[in-house]
Amino acid sequence: MDDVIVGFLKRNLPDFVNCFHVEIDESENDYFFVTADKGVVTISANCYISAFHGIYCYLKKYCWVQLSWCGNRSIKLDKLVMFDGEYKKKIKQKFRVYMNYCTLDYSMCWWDFKRWEKEIDFMAMNGINMPLAVIGSEAVLFETLLDFGFSEREALDSISGPAFWAWQLMTNITGYLPPVSKDYVYERLTLGKKILERYVEFGMYPIQQGFSGHVPALMEKKQDVKLYMQKGWNGFEKTAQINPLDPFFKIFGIAYLKKLCELMGFYGYIACDPFHEGTPPKRGKKYLYAVGKAISNLYTEFDKIVQADKKTVWVMQSWSMRDDIVQAVDKDKLIILDINSQRTINDKRVKEYPVVAGMLHNFGGKNAMQGKLRLHCKNSWLNLKKNGVKAVGSGMFMEGIEQNPVLYDLQFELLTTDSAIDFESWIKDYIERRYSGSGRIIEKVHLNERGRHRD
Repeated sequence: MDDVIVGFLKRNLPDFVNCFHVEIDESENDYFFVTADKGVVTISANCYISAFHGIYCYLKKYCWVQLSWCGNRSIKLDKLVMFDGEYKKKIKQKFRVYMNYCTLDYSMCWWDFKRWEKEIDFMAMNGINMPLAVIGSEAVLFETLLDFGFSEREALDSISGPAFWAWQLMTNITGYLPPVSKDYVYERLTLGKKILERYVEFGMYPIQQGFSGHVPALMEKKQDVKLYMQKGWNGFEKTAQINPLDPFFKIFGIAYLKKLCELMGFYGYIACDPFHEGTPPKRGKKYLYAVGKAISNLYTEFDKIVQADKKTVWVMQSWSMRDDIVQAVDKDKLIILDINSQRTINDKRVKEYPVVAGMLHNFGGKNAMQGKLRLHCKNSWLNLKKNGVKAVGSGMFMEGIEQNPVLYDLQFELLTTDSAIDFESWIKDYIERRYSGSGRIIEKVHLNERGRHRD
């Protein structure tokens, strides 16, 4: 086995490293195949993520292991359980997406790489292959602004601090509680590069931060450019948007993307959400179409400059999606993240675009202990497909994490499941894993047959 597999096993199953044998065949379709005989668990898979997911599925099914952010954060195991026959799974969702921008600042803004490393392993075990990867983009913007005439202090003052950066990336704010030193942006860059390197090592498809035209209002004094001002968000100062028809839109956008490539590398998928929770500075379909066309053309031009062998794919959230922006983009250059699986199902104008069926939970990171388990068991990915949506994957877009383990255990399972889940059977297995680890506790637990236990 190679260093990637051995490293994963040492971090998560240090007492059993030599008890696993993993084979990767690099076939196109995601799958795993598990057998366990004579003290050795053998996993065949097409890639690292499928293999690590296969290991965790085996541990859940046969060894009663259950991980979460709450309580049992590491695998505790006395022995590996052998079984007759084979355990296999084909994964039909090409993309399994993870994280909302809000997740980064509600729950993750103080994490070091040790904590991120644990989370990335947790992602892999649950089959996630498309995580958001925007930490470190502070340095990309910082250096790009320096190239356009900003002083170091002016550039720093245009960057929001660690608990607010996510909302700047969503175009809602600019420079709120900025860092006092450029050391901060380079510390974030170092952390972001470590995270990206592990994503890429695992074979994930990281979603990096793109450019939508959102710049500091000070830019108008530094360059010959026309800016539009958005109407403001939640009482914060108005934010500035480059007119997409202004030649400076492409000039600055290309410079930003080149800087991203230089500082962090580039892996093909770009997050970009113009006016995500804000209000467009101009009304009308024509303006919105121009925004979509300008951003799409920017990425096409970028492809010609730095990576002619493949197309950049724009990844857009559906939360405040404008159909006229979407319509300006070719269908093979856009993926829509339907973060609550409700936006695209009845929208004929976007149904033919690739869509990821999502689950949105825990608004505001308030850690509410609630969730509609029975409803989730119907499988939103399956529901979108049945209703004619081009559903290419599943995703989890919770605004805060580290709470409500039962809901997320179900959601993680749905990321790679192509059918509805039987709730009664699933909840019994969950109780066994979380509270027993031996497959015996359910005999002592009474579940009302009429389903009085709350979702």
